[in-house]
Amino acid sequence: MENGSEMFKYVVHFITYKYETSKIMGMDAVFYCMADSYYCPADKSRAYWLDPDKLKELCERKDAVGPLRVGQPAPRIILADTTEEKWIDFYTQVKTEHTALIFWADDCGHCKKEMPKLKKLYAELKEKNINIEFVAVGTSLENKGWKKFIKENNLPWINISDFPDANENAIKYLNELRVTDLQSLNFRKTYDIFSTPQIYLLDKDKVIRAKKLDAKNLAKILEHKLSIDLDYEEPEEEEKKKEDTH
Repeated sequence: MENGSEMFKYVVHFITYKYETSKIMGMDAVFYCMADSYYCPADKSRAYWLDPDKLKELCERKDAVGPLRVGQPAPRIILADTTEEKWIDFYTQVKTEHTALIFWADDCGHCKKEMPKLKKLYAELKEKNINIEFVAVGTSLENKGWKKFIKENNLPWINISDFPDANENAIKYLNELRVTDLQSLNFRKTYDIFSTPQIYLLDKDKVIRAKKLDAKNLAKILEHKLSIDLDYEEPEEEEKKKEDTH
């Protein structure tokens, strides 16, 4: 199609928008490719129909999703556990064949429903000696509720997050103690966290193999990838079965 034609405009816009908003996992890679090929950088854009502000927003969106595409190495983050003293780098300290990276918040209703399901799945995977670890990252800015939820629900995996002092006195942790980096303290932006929960499945090299999962889809993908059968049922489904038998 000829650049500058109405057909060119229609097709480029249609494909870009279709895959930017796709519900199918991994299709954001098509959006990234379209944005990189036709829209960005803004000063060389072929999308003549977009005003500068919209073009800037689209290019920023491309830059946000680019590192999070399926097949890309997961951005490395180093955050503290519940003691706020032990810092964990999941790249070097989690040596498993698979890693489930979970972003969640203690004040998120959907997260509270997913955590028991993930806990049940985690126990089942460990019983089957599956070489996997869960790394759960708390996204709340205040950590009191996060710590309380972890303790009350006995969440057995690696729990990490930032905390107020690390954010308010970032120079101390970045330059003096040198226990983390800016990408880690800005992990909400690094992982484009605007809603929770978000679950990524990583391989042994920490490459993203699946993303934006819930507990049930994570179980199904692991069943397929590992050729195993998981006797996995969501807690509410199990309770319903019990009620039906009485």
